[in-house]
Amino acid sequence: MKKFFLLAIITVAMLCQSALADTYPTLFVVTETDEVSDSMLMVDFNGFLWEWYGIEDTFPGDMIAAIMDDLGTDEIYDDEIVAIRYCGWLDGWQDIAG
Repeated sequence: MKKFFLLAIITVAMLCQSALADTYPTLFVVTETDEVSDSMLMVDFNGFLWEWYGIEDTFPGDMIAAIMDDLGTDEIYDDEIVAIRYCGWLDGWQDIAG
């Protein structure tokens, strides 16, 4: 019975690890918010622009931590934002957003 539970735990751990293998964290700075469409534009520190729906109390200059899914490809252009969390405000964010 102990062997069965150990095998089950190892199997679940392996499945969870492979499910998370295509994700990575990143940090954004909010550049624009649109209350009408409930969306915000964000820029990452590589200069790529991203859009997210559901602005809540987000304002330009806010920093957003995100979990990204690379969808199993090497290209960043098809990556998707899985989850976001507010993590502060960045003074001088206009310099990053260009």
